[in-house]
Amino acid sequence: MSYRKTRGSVELSNEDYGFVYALENKSFPGYIKVGQTKNLKQRLLQFNNTGIPDGKPTLLLFAAFLNNYKKAERILHRSLSDKRESSSKEFFKATYNQVKAEFELLIFNDSNAELIRPEKYNSLITGKTYIVSKRKIGSRPNRTFQYLSIPAGAQLTFKEDSSIKVTVIDKKNHVLCCCGKEHTLSRAAICCYDFFHNVPIEQQGKDRNGFAWFKYENTIISDIKPMVNQELE
Repeated sequence: MSYRKTRGSVELSNEDYGFVYALENKSFPGYIKVGQTKNLKQRLLQFNNTGIPDGKPTLLLFAAFLNNYKKAERILHRSLSDKRESSSKEFFKATYNQVKAEFELLIFNDSNAELIRPEKYNSLITGKTYIVSKRKIGSRPNRTFQYLSIPAGAQLTFKEDSSIKVTVIDKKNHVLCCCGKEHTLSRAAICCYDFFHNVPIEQQGKDRNGFAWFKYENTIISDIKPMVNQELE
């Protein structure tokens, strides 16, 4: 088998070689598409020409170029089968880390597989620059609603009582609290906790991590994993 790379694509000379990929669109949070193709760039263009109402781009999360790519797709689908939205569709209600783990295992078991850098393809599709986070092991950037793809207007529920809600009002962790005031998420966690537990006034105000006390779409916010590509605005 032989193949040669060109800018933004791979020219194939063996029918058994192709790409498996994972795509995500912020219009459908929580869902990741896993599929296969011979031409990754063309596939991305197709998805970005489907007329998504709010115009958000479909971005590449992971891709691998490897032999028996159709079999590799079946392996990925089988390993994620409990998260599949429908047997007739390739969409999975899975987290970034869950899909990442399956791609890493696929690459580990095939020494000839090539991991594709997503940011180059995404920049070709959108014409914009994307950040590729490079961090020391164990470190992570500051979490914001924008970083976690939580939009303004979204409702967050207090983890101990789903009837207690706050509303996201910007990208930087500010919410309209259940008390009617604008708070940071951490201050709202204090307010909601004290209200729910009827904490005496003299004991109120204990610091709390807002991300650990609220849920977005039934997931504790501290457990939400960010998209791999963060668009520069």
